[in-house]
Formats: sequence, structure tokens, C-alpha cells
Amino acid sequence: MSIYHNLRIALSAALLASAVGCADAVTAPAAGTSPAIPPPAAARNPSALAPVDLGSLGGSSIALSSEAHDINASGDIVGFGTPPGLFGAFGLHAILWRDGAILDLGTLGGTISRAWGINADGVVVGGANTAGDFFVHAFVWRDGIMTDLGTLDGANASSVAFDIAPDGRIVGRIDRPNGSRLAVLWQDGAVTDLGSLGGRVSVAYAINPAGAIVGASETAAGEPHAFLWRDGTMVDLGTLGGTRSTAYAINPSGDIVGSSTTVAGEEHAVLWRKGVIVDLGTVRGMRTVAMGINPSGQVVGYFAGPTLSSGGAFLWQRGVMTELSDALNELPQNQLGLGPAHAYAITPAGEVVGDARGAMAPHAALWTRK
Repeated sequence: MSIYHNLRIALSAALLASAVGCADAVTAPAAGTSPAIPPPAAARNPSALAPVDLGSLGGSSIALSSEAHDINASGDIVGFGTPPGLFGAFGLHAILWRDGAILDLGTLGGTISRAWGINADGVVVGGANTAGDFFVHAFVWRDGIMTDLGTLDGANASSVAFDIAPDGRIVGRIDRPNGSRLAVLWQDGAVTDLGSLGGRVSVAYAINPAGAIVGASETAAGEPHAFLWRDGTMVDLGTLGGTRSTAYAINPSGDIVGSSTTVAGEEHAVLWRKGVIVDLGTVRGMRTVAMGINPSGQVVGYFAGPTLSSGGAFLWQRGVMTELSDALNELPQNQLGLGPAHAYAITPAGEVVGDARGAMAPHAALWTRK
């Protein structure tokens, strides 16, 4: 898994332990859990999608990393990458790919920023270090200006924004000095604490046009569970029989995707639809995580094995999980193709963004129609 992806799943990484499945192809869920949609073998070498290396702030340099985490219907893509002259996690800047150009969105005075979400109007949200690099503050970027969304405790605290709705409502998390983390909604200049499922830690990852919000929260027992927040109420979405789950995305119809552990402790990509949790299975026994879903119900995510080089990106549709990462292996090593890929978001037209590890560093990737 990319080291930079860990920021987005900081809550889940700490609370949702990684587990590796043990069956081949797309594995049916463990006994006693919700049934999977009929699981055919995972398809490989897809013919409909091909990856494009989006490059980084240094152009196509193989030594400079980049990741793409969201895309809107207009094809604007956001993520982050290493500017020339800086190195790795010590010098990341939020990036907007638009109309063939790569734009550095800057920071809030520090050396690091990351863009996580973008809406239909091209408004970008994320997190950026403030001066001194001691704290991260949520930001909204609009028309060339990055605005600090602040915290509940002044400058000496941290916050991150992960998603933005078409009407400008923003969701994310705020860290408090007492060690708690709050899932929050920024709207019209005000911050709303969305509460929790009984624990001290929660985070909001996504919001749909209707204002339904999803994420993860500790329960009173200290176990992280996916939640749906709507009209002031947070609902526990449950698990596949295990102790942990996280929801990462929600589409306009209210379909939610994420991951959950099974009774056996394996992590599986899941889909919550109309109150029912559906196990999307695994790929060749490796754990799976669903990160994005479009209005048609196409799901993207990644699968990961026990080593850094194992795993890849997937597209799930109509019960079939397709390995997007296999297409990367057809490219020269100096483009994309060494190590695992990750898919994070998908447009209504079926274009997918994520990243794949190249010869020296991960590069942002766009899977598009051939």
C-alpha cells in the first residue's frame, strides 16, 4: 500500500487491522455472514480500460511520486505529488489535473498538502500543513485560493477535509487536544460535530448530494464500525460478522462501499444497499477494500497481499471483480507497472483514478476507455 494513502485511512489503519484471505479467485463470505453477489472468478487483463500515467509536478519524471484520489464528471482530478527539489512525504503538494495541465495548489504555510476530494464545480478539499509543519488544517480551494477551514481549538490543532458535496458542504475530521477525533460537517461557515457510535474517535469520509454522510466511528466497545449519518442521526452499518468496518464512499442513490472483517477476521470489500451488507469477495485470497462507487453502482478499490509488491486495483460491476492492475503490466517499467495499484474513485462514465507504483515511485493513473 502506498505510504501516503495511510493518511486517509489513519483512523481505519489504527482500528481496522489488515487481514489476508485464504481462498482463490473471488471468495464467498464466511458462514453466518451476508451472502455475496454470485461470485465468478476474478477477471484479468480487461479489454475495456487502459491506464494513463498522469505524471507529477515534475512532469513524467519517474523519481517524483503522485497519487490521484478523486475525479469529477468534467474530468478534473485531484490528489498530491512531490514537487521538484523535494523528497517523498517531506515535500508533498496538493495537485489538480485539469485540461492537460498539472496545477500545484500550494499549502497553508507548511511544506505538505494533500487534496482528497473535488465537486462538480471544481472546488477542492483536503488537508495542508500550517507554518512550522506541526499541524494539519482542513482546506477548501476555489478559483486559485486555498482557504483554511480551521479547527475547534484554534491554530494549534489539526483537521482534514475528505469530501465536498455539489452544494459546497464539506466533511472530514477534527482532532481535539484531549485525544478525541470528531467526524464533522462544515456548512455555511459553521462546524457540526456529527457525534459517534459511543467511542471517542470518528471520521467522515464522504457525502452525497442529499447530504447523507458515511465514515467510521468507534463503538462503546472500542471497535470501529462504518456509519451512515443522515438528518442528525448516526446509524451503525454493522459488519460481515467480524469486529470492524469502514465506509469510504456513497453515491447519489445511497449505495455505500467500504470494507469489513468477517467472522474469520478477513477483510473484504463490501457494499451496503438498502440496509443490507453485501460481501464483494476477495481476489485470489487477498484482502479487498472498496473505495469508490458511481451512480451506476460500479465499484472500485484495491486488493493487497502480505508483501508490498502484491495486490492491485479492481473494478467491480454486476457481480464481477476485474483486476485493473494487470493492464499496467503491459507498460514499460518507466511508466507504471512495478508494484501494486490502487483505485480510489470512478466517474459516471466509468473512468477510474488511483495510482500505481512505477520504476522508482508511485504515479497517479487514470484508467479510461481504449
